[in-house]
Amino acid sequence: MQNLGVDLETLPAYQSQQLISGTVGLPGGNVALPGNLFFREQADGTYATSPRIEVIPIVEDSFKYGYKYLPLLAQPDAAVHLSINEQLLNSFKQKKNWKLDEISPFESNRDMVACPDIKDLDRSLARLRQSFLLLTIRQ
Repeated sequence: MQNLGVDLETLPAYQSQQLISGTVGLPGGNVALPGNLFFREQADGTYATSPRIEVIPIVEDSFKYGYKYLPLLAQPDAAVHLSINEQLLNSFKQKKNWKLDEISPFESNRDMVACPDIKDLDRSLARLRQSFLLLTIRQ
C-alpha cells in the first residue's frame, strides 16, 4: 500500500511460542491455566505453548504514529513488551516506492518473521512445568 500512497496506521505485533514434547497426563486440545499459561496439542503429539505476551517491535512507523497506541500500554492487564531488534534497522532500509516490474520489499524481505522472546518463553515454560508438578503432587 505504501507504493500507492496509502498509509495504514498499523504497527507489527506478534506472540512468541515454542513447541514442547508431550508427556503422559497432559490434556489435549486448547488449555488456559491461571497465570497466563496457554498450550495446545498439535497433530503430531507435541504441544505449542505461549505466555500470551504481545511483542511489539519498534519500527520506523512507531515514531510516526505509535503515540496513538500508548493508551493500550496503560491498561492494567496489558501484557505487552516493546522490543528493539533488527526490525528497527530493516524498517529504515526498506524501500518505500518501487516500479511494478521490480521485486517489492515484501518479496525480498520477510520482516515479520518474529524474533522469539526467549526470556518470556523460558519463564512461561518454567511456570508450566511448576503447574504440572503441583497438579501431579495434588492427585
